[in-house]
Amino acid sequence: MDLHQAPNGAARAETLAAIVGGATSLGADEALRDAVHAVARSCGPHSIDALVALLRRLNMAAPRRVAARPVVAFIRYGHVDGGASARGVAVTSDGGRYNVHTVFWDELASRWEGSNGRYGMEWDAARVEMNRRADTEPQP
Repeated sequence: MDLHQAPNGAARAETLAAIVGGATSLGADEALRDAVHAVARSCGPHSIDALVALLRRLNMAAPRRVAARPVVAFIRYGHVDGGASARGVAVTSDGGRYNVHTVFWDELASRWEGSNGRYGMEWDAARVEMNRRADTEPQP
């Protein structure tokens, strides 16, 4: 939904919260939800649109999470014709073990998506796998 078309401040706040970090879907704390609703109440639709565009660009720079796990290392690939505009390889942490994913920016969902995961690796093995994947791709 375009924020201009949001029927009220609460709907704009929910859209903004989803962009900020999944506040509505990932169970963010109450303070974040309150802050997002305060911004939505005090700003007009054009200001919120500008803020959402900025936050999307920041989120597109590098993934913070893949499959609900925090990203601890990331390498961006160069552009290829017909490929996603932003893609790379990410290592996520999972309780002392590490997972390696090929990742790409999903324009429609405005979030990073992962595939081709290798799970439950030691840090050194995960780092080697991340570099191996990156070496086969064009660099930015």
